[in-house]
Amino acid sequence: MIKGKKILIFYLYFVIFSFNLKGQTFQNLAQNGSFETYTQCPYSPGGQIFFASPWTGPTFNSTDYYNSCSLSMNVPYYAGVNNSYPTYLLAKDGSAYAGIYAYFINDGREYAQLELASTMIAGVCYYVEFFATYFQRTKYYINNIAASLLSTGYPSTLNVPGILVNVPMHITNYGNPIIRDTVNWKKISGIYEATGIEKFIILGNFRDNSNTDTVRVYPLVSGPSLSQINSYIFLDAISVFSINPSGNLPWSYRDTTIIKGDSVYIGNKMGGLNFHPKWYDMNGNYLATNAGITVRPINTSSYVIQYTICGVQRADTIEVKVLPDVGFSEYKLLNEKIQLFPNPAQNLLSIIADDERLIKDFNSIIIYNNLGQIIREEEIEFKNKEVYIKTDNLLNGVYVLQLKSIHLGVVIKRFVISR
Repeated sequence: MIKGKKILIFYLYFVIFSFNLKGQTFQNLAQNGSFETYTQCPYSPGGQIFFASPWTGPTFNSTDYYNSCSLSMNVPYYAGVNNSYPTYLLAKDGSAYAGIYAYFINDGREYAQLELASTMIAGVCYYVEFFATYFQRTKYYINNIAASLLSTGYPSTLNVPGILVNVPMHITNYGNPIIRDTVNWKKISGIYEATGIEKFIILGNFRDNSNTDTVRVYPLVSGPSLSQINSYIFLDAISVFSINPSGNLPWSYRDTTIIKGDSVYIGNKMGGLNFHPKWYDMNGNYLATNAGITVRPINTSSYVIQYTICGVQRADTIEVKVLPDVGFSEYKLLNEKIQLFPNPAQNLLSIIADDERLIKDFNSIIIYNNLGQIIREEEIEFKNKEVYIKTDNLLNGVYVLQLKSIHLGVVIKRFVISR
């Protein structure tokens, strides 16, 4: 146990730093990190990532390249396999992204590889982030979506497709969880301390199928193409920045507010081989070692996170403000003013909020299946009193939609998928 006074000695209060890395003065070593610069517009599926130079697709150059300039590999709309199963995905940054098979039959893999603008400096800590999401008809959600930093790159001329590249996973989210989303881009980020030889970054799954965790999210589909789809992911907005461990950092820990009786996840999901934050309450009691923790305080409470970056110990404090629970009459009013349409739904579900307070306050949803398992969690933003949720990857059945607000509590709605 660490006493509260001792914790205060380690506090290093720093200016809240923007999540937008482009505001930093540091150079992004991941040149063309959003695939925006290209030598030729992609015109067909399969192996045109090299048009977004200096990106390549080891070991066979079969990595896909999508750009708004293309008629067949276009952004944001991509017609899908045989133009039969459309998906809609905006780029995370700009108007282009890459696509790879991260989990395939017989350990088949694709990767995106980039030569950095300069070799990393020994002993310097780097912040690495990239964004990933799935093709909407992917069969599996998986873990092991990672980045590896290497001294030499893999050639793209081996003429053998789908070779597994077995290298260290330097950057995953903390604990290497299964990434779950086909609609929103999920950030994967972490800290890496360089040895001074790293010149390349490779993105993908560096573990074989037996060492990859999976969650089945889509059934077998008839047809020679879709029946082979296992886990296909899109990649965008890759960044590699050096950081000053004693200065401003490319992330911040933010205070939050909950309704009494609710729980909240505080911290972030950032990982890295040597990044192991420890959490304490204000009395110095150790709580957990993780990038973030879920708490359920009865009263307004503060929590301390301690972590070390390149030998420099830092700390921050997060306050969780607890508001009184919403009364039954007000909850009934909130529930009546939020409607789902159509219900039953097929490929798209609309959430309609007929109250300005609800539009401003409700900011996230969780979808549960009939077994009580979370199958999707995402942030939302109402536009003209409405939010659209894609449901084309949900099987027929009954689901529970939980809408969470900042101050008004939680509203529960049920909906049905029927095709």
